[in-house]
Amino acid sequence: MTDFFKDYGGLISLIMLILGWFVLLNSTKYITSRNEAKSYINDLTSLLENAFKESIEFWSVFSAKTVEERNTFYKTNDLKIRQIRDYKKLLENYDIIILNSHKLKKIKDNLTLSPETHIIEDPIKLKSYILKKTSMAHREGSKYIHSIHQAFLDKYPPTRKPLIENLFKLNYVTGLLYGAITMVIYFLTGKAILG
Repeated sequence: MTDFFKDYGGLISLIMLILGWFVLLNSTKYITSRNEAKSYINDLTSLLENAFKESIEFWSVFSAKTVEERNTFYKTNDLKIRQIRDYKKLLENYDIIILNSHKLKKIKDNLTLSPETHIIEDPIKLKSYILKKTSMAHREGSKYIHSIHQAFLDKYPPTRKPLIENLFKLNYVTGLLYGAITMVIYFLTGKAILG
C-alpha cells in the first residue's frame, strides 16, 4: 500500500487539489452571482417602495397640486418605470423572471395615469378616484415587492443543509467518516512522499 502512495501520491494529491479548486471556484461563482442578483433585487425594491410611497403622498394632496406639479410627477414616474424595466432585464440575465407585462402595466397605470378632466371637476368622483389610487398603491406595491423577493428565493433558495449532505445524502456521522478518510489519504500520501 505504501508503494502505491509512493508511486502515485503526487498524482493523487494533484487530482484532489484540482478537484478542491474546482469546487471552490464553482461555489464562489454561485455566491457572487447570488450577491449581485440580491443587490439588484434590493435596488429594485427600494425604487418600488419609494415610488409607491411618493404616489400615496402625491394623491393625498392631489387637489392642492398645480397642473405643472402634476405633470412633473407623471414624467418622473415614467422615468421610474423605465428604471424598473431596466432592472427587469438585468435580473433576467440571472434567470430571475419578475413583473410580467401585465404587472408592469398596472404599476405604470398606478404611478402615471392621471384622472380625466370630468373626474377632476367633480369633487365626489375625485375623492373616490384618489381613494382608489392610494389603496391600490398600498396593496399592489407590497404584492409586487413580495413577488420579486419570492422569484429571487425560487432561484436562490436558502442553504439549509451542508454541501456534503446534499452531495451524498449522508447523515452527519457518515460525513465525519468521509472527512476522516480524506484526512487519512492526505496523511498517507504526505508520508509516502516525504519518506
